[in-house]
Amino acid sequence: LSKNSKKGGELQSYALVMKVFHMIDVLLLPILMFRPVSGFLYQQASTKKARTTKSLVLFMSSSSSSESTASSPVSTTTVIKVLALHGSGGNGEEFRQKLQPVRDYMLAQQHPVELNIHAPTAPFVKEGSSDGYCWWTMEAGARSFTAKEYIGFQESSQLVLENMHDDCDLVVAHSQGAILMAALLGLNVITQHNPRVGYILNGVAWPNPYTKELSSLQDVGDTTIRTLFLMGQADKINPMESAKQVRQSFLSRGADYCDVTTHEHTGGHSFPARDDASLQVIADWILKGISS
Repeated sequence: LSKNSKKGGELQSYALVMKVFHMIDVLLLPILMFRPVSGFLYQQASTKKARTTKSLVLFMSSSSSSESTASSPVSTTTVIKVLALHGSGGNGEEFRQKLQPVRDYMLAQQHPVELNIHAPTAPFVKEGSSDGYCWWTMEAGARSFTAKEYIGFQESSQLVLENMHDDCDLVVAHSQGAILMAALLGLNVITQHNPRVGYILNGVAWPNPYTKELSSLQDVGDTTIRTLFLMGQADKINPMESAKQVRQSFLSRGADYCDVTTHEHTGGHSFPARDDASLQVIADWILKGISS
């Protein structure tokens, strides 16, 4: 009698399971055309109750996973082309490597940006260096913000202009490279290639031979020059006062001509590629330039 009772209980449990599957079949058939799948589940149930339960759980889990994947947003990466100009004593590849933390930081943003960096090497060998180059030479003892002449400036200018194609989105310039870019802006010779994101000038100094030109910046049509000045408070190479003089020449032209942003960091002359606060400022500035 106990065996019959146990068998009867199992039959009742089996009948209950079958009713549940029938209810699922009836409710979901008009929406999901569920019958072929539920038929498969019926077959599993008739073989073994435990396998039926497992099949149902696997089906529901797979369905939930598919819905989650379908609803997940797809992140797209914006690619911008960057012209990078190194400082005196450096070279293109070295500067490109120094900017790697900036590239990594931009790719980690909520809206990732890939910096496609092209970094040419200056044409003149730095005196006393085997792998260092410069954009011009000067008379003995002169500094870029005191020199009367930049020897080789025309050749370097031509090299930069040849690399500033119409699809250049951003210029990142450091030290002598930044001084070169400031002089070119003063000379008003890059207006047709004005990058849409703008210019990042780190450790810039006053280009003394082009004082007149930079002191009276010319209009570039309807284009606004976006500039981010990075200044190291402990810079012993190019004093901040000289960088602020360059910035003032941009500010004096008015907001319609120059959109100027300044970030002072606690470091020295080097590009602040490993300073978190500076990286955030650079990222925000680039993203704003892309969206504007």
